[in-house]
Amino acid sequence: MRWQFNFIKLAFLGFITAFLIHAIPVGCNKDEEPPVEDPTSTLDLTKANKAAEDAEQAFASGEVAKILPFMAPVALERSQLDLEAADAALLKQFAKDFNNRSVVGYGDEFIEYQFDWNGLPYTVDFAIQEDGSIKIIRL
Repeated sequence: MRWQFNFIKLAFLGFITAFLIHAIPVGCNKDEEPPVEDPTSTLDLTKANKAAEDAEQAFASGEVAKILPFMAPVALERSQLDLEAADAALLKQFAKDFNNRSVVGYGDEFIEYQFDWNGLPYTVDFAIQEDGSIKIIRL
């Protein structure tokens, strides 16, 4: 009987010791360090609006070659063929309608504009690129 009591006592002391080892913070805790801000990942609304104005002017030209530099690679994959197939009048109308845009959402790395295009609500998204520029990611 005595050996059972000693076994229980040692098991309880082991449990308390393990609890204390895990409960006492030792060393560096990465959760306590503030996150490092990447200067290219914070959206500057003035810069974003300037990018939208520049893209609008490119569409107003009616020339696809002037629009393509404002498109991110992901947007080019999805929309380049459609842009090249569009006539100049359609691109110019897009620019006129895009002129009446409003911001419907933005975050640290993107901004979304909404406007009526040919009477229907339409959105265009811009995002910060790796080089710090702001380009269309969804058209």
